[in-house]
Amino acid sequence: MSNKPLLSIPVLLTLTLTTLSLFTFTVLLLTPYHILPRILLPVCQNLDANPERTHGRPFYERPELERTSTNTSAVSADEPRTWESLLLPPSGGGIRSYTDPDTKKDTDDEEPLTWGISMMHQLHCLIVLRGIVFPETTENKINSTSQAHSDDVKFDSTHWAHCFDYIAQGILCAADDTIERPRDAVNGHGKTVSQVDGEGSVHQCRDARVLWEASMGSMDEPVDLADWREGVGVRTFMGKTVERMTGVPKVYTLGMK
Repeated sequence: MSNKPLLSIPVLLTLTLTTLSLFTFTVLLLTPYHILPRILLPVCQNLDANPERTHGRPFYERPELERTSTNTSAVSADEPRTWESLLLPPSGGGIRSYTDPDTKKDTDDEEPLTWGISMMHQLHCLIVLRGIVFPETTENKINSTSQAHSDDVKFDSTHWAHCFDYIAQGILCAADDTIERPRDAVNGHGKTVSQVDGEGSVHQCRDARVLWEASMGSMDEPVDLADWREGVGVRTFMGKTVERMTGVPKVYTLGMK
């Protein structure tokens, strides 16, 4: 009776690695596309390939967003001077479409309707409220009285209340769970206290460029929303067809590579 020689260690190692490689390849091949970003390393992810993936965005104070004046000494000639120009696209932030929201058919109107995008709606509300506190940083002076000048925008307290309500619910909906560390700071009395200002905290954010580009793209080519269903967002409904554009503000791309 003869004994067959056992496989050598190098051969066993080669077989094991080959089996693992084939298994990994099979898993990646069969895994649905939207799941891949959760199992691939960040270095392998492509921001343009999947508009649903997130990226780390650290919070640092932005002088252009904290500016309270638009005088020429404080703002250089090539910088936007208002929150509208910093945060909203020239389209206003909506999606232009000939689709009637009730019938889901084309309207008879020559001008397309403007559908909203929630992020842009929230920014609009924030701009309205900020304009009350820092009127010089908005393109339209906010005035709630009946004596408003002809170039003022009238907003009564009901509209302000709506904006507070809408922003509050938007924040709750996003439920950003970033943990922010306390930092030592000196208060107005010269005493060192511990406070949380969020500086340097890294948030997981979605690609805001998709929304800017979808809104701007609809200016030239209104979107057919006949097949849209309530609760379906821009990324899901038209993310694959959104065209990459230039001119997106830097504040939209912070943390991206």
